[in-house]
Amino acid sequence: MLAMLTYLFNTYNISVRYSLLRKVYRSHLAHNMAHTAISSYLTRSSDDMFLIGHPLEHLTGARLPSGRDVMRNFVFYHLTLKKTIKDSAQQVYAQLMPFWLKSHLPTRRKDHVIKKITDIYAEYCNLMKNEARGNEKDLENQENFSRMLDNLFDVSHAASDQLIRIDEDREFLKLQQQSRSGVIGSVDKKKAEKEKRAIQRKMKTENRVKRERNRATENTEAATNISDTSDDD
Repeated sequence: MLAMLTYLFNTYNISVRYSLLRKVYRSHLAHNMAHTAISSYLTRSSDDMFLIGHPLEHLTGARLPSGRDVMRNFVFYHLTLKKTIKDSAQQVYAQLMPFWLKSHLPTRRKDHVIKKITDIYAEYCNLMKNEARGNEKDLENQENFSRMLDNLFDVSHAASDQLIRIDEDREFLKLQQQSRSGVIGSVDKKKAEKEKRAIQRKMKTENRVKRERNRATENTEAATNISDTSDDD
């Protein structure tokens, strides 16, 4: 940097020097700002959030996401990327719902899901306020919150039991709610087999109806021919 400034002062007149100095300063400042932002981002991304864990950029896996998955994803957007609470919840919703759609389970309305995400974060913020106190009640609240995060982030419809028509899907949801057992892929495979059998039954029924219709048409034509022959006689 010093060598560049010396070269400028020895080569150009005052006005040109001033113009070039401004460009060098801006470039240097932009570089430092970018470096600071990247370093800060990397540092924040590696932080282990109290009760939650490391921020999570993408929801992955073959199970329906847990509360911890959702909160780790939320703090990535809200604390790492500095998005608003509302925008962060929207981003989490966009990542969360494909898991539920893939499992073919009925879900709550979008605004209800968004509210559930922000409500859990609000509860987390309240726990953070009392983190330093460390009395028995606070520790109990923290433990309950952490246990809740390990459970399914349940956004199933309130009337799921009535809306779900396939027993395997209903059983899968219950297992997820109780212990997050089973994976989405296995449900898809079962559903595919069930849908395949349903299509085969439908095709058999349609073919049988078609054969019966053809047979009835043939019998009608045969009866008409006999009647015509009798009339000719």
